[in-house]
Amino acid sequence: MGSFQRICRLLKDTGFYKLRGNSLVEAEMKAYASVLEELSTQLERILEYCFLDSPDNLRLSYFEDLFGLAIDPQDDEQTKLDKIQQMKKRLQVRNTDFSKAAVTEQLRMGGFTADLTEDPDSREVQVVITQDRGYCSTKADKEMWIRNAMPCHATPKIIEKI
Repeated sequence: MGSFQRICRLLKDTGFYKLRGNSLVEAEMKAYASVLEELSTQLERILEYCFLDSPDNLRLSYFEDLFGLAIDPQDDEQTKLDKIQQMKKRLQVRNTDFSKAAVTEQLRMGGFTADLTEDPDSREVQVVITQDRGYCSTKADKEMWIRNAMPCHATPKIIEKI
């Protein structure tokens, strides 16, 4: 059963929706389902493997791409294990993940120590990086990690003070 069918079944089960194939609600659910299908596919790929603790895992490059933490073959074993641990933590999603403390923790998992200052009027979050452990191999990877740690409505303004 695809995401769209699962969503429709769950909505019908509430008793609040009459879904006959042409409603606005169903059109909206189709839009959500297209995104959820990709997410579902990625999660299924993750669940194919029970362990992510081995740097020799054949699928490690997939996890590197998914989480944006490249593991350099030249990294020492402890650095590899630290990065893998950060990847595993990124799989966790909780209802408190968009607090300032949680975003700071997400940045820490990417190897950054940073001070955050929010400007609600502009929806910008000033991210002053005070330490970078070098987990992200390129500037683009670093910026992507920081953007992904932010709530979707916030725009990071990255300042490096290292």
